[in-house]
Amino acid sequence: LILPLYSRWTLYESMLNESHFICESKLWSQRGEDKFKEILAKIGLTLAECRQNFEVIKKDRRLEIFKIIKEYLNKTFASFNTNFGFNSTYNAVDFARILTIRLEWNQSDKPDSELSRRFESTNEILREFFKTGGRELPPLKHSVELYKMALKSLNELVKRSIAQKHVVLMSRFFLLSLSDQCSMLGLLSSRHFLFLFFHSVLRAYVSTNPTSRGTKPFILIFPLLGEHSGWYLISGLMPLVEIMADTSGKSVIGSAFKHVAREANIEIRHTFDSNVVMIRALDRFRFLNILEARFESI
Repeated sequence: LILPLYSRWTLYESMLNESHFICESKLWSQRGEDKFKEILAKIGLTLAECRQNFEVIKKDRRLEIFKIIKEYLNKTFASFNTNFGFNSTYNAVDFARILTIRLEWNQSDKPDSELSRRFESTNEILREFFKTGGRELPPLKHSVELYKMALKSLNELVKRSIAQKHVVLMSRFFLLSLSDQCSMLGLLSSRHFLFLFFHSVLRAYVSTNPTSRGTKPFILIFPLLGEHSGWYLISGLMPLVEIMADTSGKSVIGSAFKHVAREANIEIRHTFDSNVVMIRALDRFRFLNILEARFESI
């Protein structure tokens, strides 16, 4: 299932924190959770079983739930599970999520030299997991809970961004600008959580008006912390209708960023992705104004 950490969580919490159900239920609205409960009833899941830890549900019923949710979502993907004797089973995708938060989230706001420490910590979890035959040692359990906490916080930011109408319509794109008062900026230093947040907020925003909001690019900008203080991260996504139609992931965002920087003589710092760059705080308004003009010519 695509549900995050469902085997280490309750179905209720896992589904509440999956973007499809966030959008389908409009969880940012006053009736959002009531709508979510209606969906559960409609597809044949009871609140009682959804509020249990998934692993304690009887095996036959778990298989039924698998089938119900897969048919409802109509989404599949290839993955595999680890199974060491009688120890806990882990799905590969969930295990990757757990390792990602240890590796990518710099909680100390210290320089990137902390990356080596995070790498060793992540590597140690992986080594001990295989060395002990899949036992859930404290660092692994802690990472599971840390990921749950981070995911819930991230989705609260998604819902708040939609409910409080933080997304602004520019002439050629939609813009979400996070302030330096946002408590989740540190978490967005993780590539995984940055992409997860950006795609989730895009889908949530478009779901409120699919006809008019799915045809423009979406730009995200927010201030950076720590050693990158004074800089802003800016990222972009193609219109959702194009993302859904083009499985190759083609994008003109990165080339548009380069064009703007060259035309306006703005210094940019490149990152792990051409669609994600850093610009100085003083340049951000000029950058966005020229970006609008650039999108007009594309």
